[in-house]
Amino acid sequence: MKNKFKFLSNMNMSLEISDRDKKLIMIVVAAGIIAASYLLGYQKLADMRVQYQTEATKLHSVQKDLIEKTKNRTKYENDTANYKKIYNSVFANYSSSTNQDDQLDFLNKVEKITGAWVKGVTFSDAANVYTFGKVRSSNPSNTSGGNVYKTDLKGYKTTLTISYQAKYSQWKQMIDYINNYYSKNSIESISMSYNVEDGLVTGTASIATYAIVGSERKHVSPTFSLPVGTDNIFNSSVFDSTRIDVADNNGDYILSNYDYYILLNSANSDVDSVIMGKKNDMTRESVLTANSNAQLDVSVRFSGTAGAYKVQYKIGEKTYPLTNYDAGTSFEPGNTLDMLIMSSPRIDSQDTGSINLSVTNDTDMPLNIKVCNDDTKSSRVKIANRTGNVTIFQ
Repeated sequence: MKNKFKFLSNMNMSLEISDRDKKLIMIVVAAGIIAASYLLGYQKLADMRVQYQTEATKLHSVQKDLIEKTKNRTKYENDTANYKKIYNSVFANYSSSTNQDDQLDFLNKVEKITGAWVKGVTFSDAANVYTFGKVRSSNPSNTSGGNVYKTDLKGYKTTLTISYQAKYSQWKQMIDYINNYYSKNSIESISMSYNVEDGLVTGTASIATYAIVGSERKHVSPTFSLPVGTDNIFNSSVFDSTRIDVADNNGDYILSNYDYYILLNSANSDVDSVIMGKKNDMTRESVLTANSNAQLDVSVRFSGTAGAYKVQYKIGEKTYPLTNYDAGTSFEPGNTLDMLIMSSPRIDSQDTGSINLSVTNDTDMPLNIKVCNDDTKSSRVKIANRTGNVTIFQ
């Protein structure tokens, strides 16, 4: 029994931990805690620090860019307004649809204005030749590096192949009319054969028509009338080959031959409601624009004699020329002095945009104004007053 107690006593003594061992265990536990803290805490914080430093570098670049923009804010605002004016005036030269009714309207005008006979036409499917909004941004403020802007606008090209017959003078007018049509067109190829006996030019032409289509552009189908046929298909009066020129009692020649233009659209369309400028002004310096769903005051004055002519016009408070408005700016008219007003039907009852037009002609030439495609029920064009020799075709 004594031996048993002696054994237990020796066993208890063996289980006692020395101070040295306790310190060793504490060191091991502390090292474990430090290692765990590093793995679970410090490393995560270090990774976050690298991430924040990267983001801070990007934001510093953006801040620097924005500070620079703030210094040039006025310039950017003026540039934006100027680019918008250019955008509106350029887009106004393109159809907003590839529908065949627009193409038929175009060919109908070719016949009506030039006297050429479009004997046949072959339509092609519209081909997508340009997609807008695919330009990648290099601006530091655009941290995503995505496209400059998003849009569903697309540029389309449609080819019309026509066969025609016309007098030589009408053939020249046809080419001029197509090349100067207010909606972008181009003659890609043309063939012709001249018959000396009857003085007729016959041939074929390939005409490319261009359109910019998208949800931003509101399209209104054209309204026009076409002959529906004749009781006698052998009646030669359908096309009179003896005509040299077509009588023009409606000023339709102005559709392709004008000096200045006014374009009227819905305020909710993709372009400004009023655009005014000089034909074929590539610099766009003469272009004035305004966007309003109300009636805007527009005034135009032509002056001068003996080949020295000046023009001045305004939309609301905007004037051309911008400086020395009362003195006007010089221009050279063609054989006639003409202005085209290309209006558009109203989209709905909420579309109330219009102009109150005052026209003054102080020249030695008659001024002819053609208003076309205006809304038949609620005109966008109101002639407030006209002074001088002014003829308006509506």
